[in-house]
This record gives sequence, C-alpha cells and structure tokens, in this order.
Amino acid sequence: MRFHWRLSLPALALMLGSISVTLSAQTTPSPTPTEPEPQKTQPAATSPATPAAEPDKPEEPNFAKTAKITCSDKESVRAKARPQVNGRAAKDGREPKSSHDNSPLSHFDWWPDRDVTHWCEYSWEEPVKISQTQVYWWDDSQHGGGCKPPVSWKALYKVGEEWKPVETKGTFGVEDDKYNKVEFTPVETRGLRLEIVAPKDGSVGIQEWKVR
Repeated sequence: MRFHWRLSLPALALMLGSISVTLSAQTTPSPTPTEPEPQKTQPAATSPATPAAEPDKPEEPNFAKTAKITCSDKESVRAKARPQVNGRAAKDGREPKSSHDNSPLSHFDWWPDRDVTHWCEYSWEEPVKISQTQVYWWDDSQHGGGCKPPVSWKALYKVGEEWKPVETKGTFGVEDDKYNKVEFTPVETRGLRLEIVAPKDGSVGIQEWKVR
C-alpha cells in the first residue's frame, strides 16, 4: 500500500522557515563578553613646594667678654668709704631676669649718687670693629631701692686719646626689663664709653652691657 504525502505550498513554506531559524540559531556564535576598559587615573594634585626657612643669622660676638671695664668713682662726699665702682657684673654674661633681678653679682650701681653724670668704658688691647651696643638697666625703685633708669645716656668710641660720639639714627632707650639696643655706623676702636645721666631723685646702675 502506498501513501502519497501532499503538502500545500503554505505548509511547505512554513516548514522550511522553521528549519532555517533552527539552523541559524545553531550556527550563530555567542557574543564574546567584552572586558571593561581600565579607568584612567588622574595624577594626584601636588601643592607648591614650601620654600625652606632660612636659618637664623648667628649673632655677632659679644666683645664685652674680652674687654677691660673701668667706671667713674662715686662722689666721695656721698659714698664716704666706698667711692670705687667695680663694673665687672656688666660683662659676666649672666642674663638678667628683670631690671630688679637682685641675684648675687647681677649688677653694679653708683648709689647713692643722684643728679650727676657717670661714665663706664670698655677697652681692648687690639682694635675691634663694632656697630651695636646694648644696655640692661638696674632698677630697684619699685621695691624700695634708690636706683632708676637714667634720664639719658650716650655712647662714644675712642680715637687716639679722644672720645667721639657714635653716629646713629637710633634711640638711646631707658626702658626697664629689656636690653636697650643702639645700632650705629661701624667703627674700629680700642674703647667704647657710656656717659649716663642719673635722675634727680635716684641713682643709676647696670645689669648687663653688651657690645657687638
């Protein structure tokens, strides 16, 4: 017995379409997964370099340490048996805590002389080149004593056997609890002198005196 299959044209077309879709699905390669692109890293922001701090300029040597010190005597009528003044405390290198620092050998003074002009000088065996002087005044008046900062003072340098005022635009200070510094035109000399005017109601004294 023979069977004869007869397919209509629409059915045949539908069958062929199904076969084509199946073959297409089998032969089309799966898409290869793509790796994510590496992210570009931005360079870290850098702050401008801070300039290195300049080292502190070292202070000039204190020529007071190598000097001989001489001071005017007290007025004999007032001082009686002790007219001589020993000024070595002015160059001992001990830093005052205040103008009334009364540590042993911390200062010297011309007590009880008042309303007079006294002097004190440094001398060197060889000439030194200097351009600055600093004075720390002694003042015990707030603690019942009789010494105060001076009314005024000035600095002179030695030329031969003469004393000449230093040339300065600075102020000769008379303040408590600090070094009163005066800068002047550099000079080469063997001596520097201070002339100090005492007040009418007090004597004067020095804690420390530096020369640079």
